[in-house]
Amino acid sequence: MLEPSLELYGDSYRKVDALLSELLARSHARYAMIVDLKGFVLMHARALWAPRPPSLDSLATLVASNYSANEAIAKLLGESGFKEMVQQG
Repeated sequence: MLEPSLELYGDSYRKVDALLSELLARSHARYAMIVDLKGFVLMHARALWAPRPPSLDSLATLVASNYSANEAIAKLLGESGFKEMVQQG
């Protein structure tokens, strides 16, 4: 069975939660999440005004798959990877 690559507790959890909240406030985004390469949601946050988010598990799996696909594309192009990968809607 697959397990998340990282689990946050206590002070670490609070610090990351504060960073996600700050990211939401500064970016005016609806949602923010940290996903590991296996597709597990490590942390997530939602703006108070945002509607209920879509299935986080499904979204995280798709984001992780997209990351892996982009890594494969970079290798096909002779690169070690891309410096940035941004998704914005």
